[in-house]
Amino acid sequence: MKVNILALDGVFDTGLATVQDVFTTANELADMLGLDVAPFETKLTGVRKRIRTSQGLSVPVASSPDAGKPDWIVVPAI
Repeated sequence: MKVNILALDGVFDTGLATVQDVFTTANELADMLGLDVAPFETKLTGVRKRIRTSQGLSVPVASSPDAGKPDWIVVPAI
């Protein structure tokens, strides 16, 4: 399943990290348990090439049109 994480300027650092951790952990647990499910394919996207988090970290992202068509779009809190 393709999931685009849409990161906007001012996104909470912990919110962005938590969303990414959830999908990574879900993939790892499914693999450990031998579940026959498609993994989550996440891509960090934005409206620019780089965004700034609420704490001022600069994060490179893929532009939304370049990211392809996702099944889901998740927007962490800003």
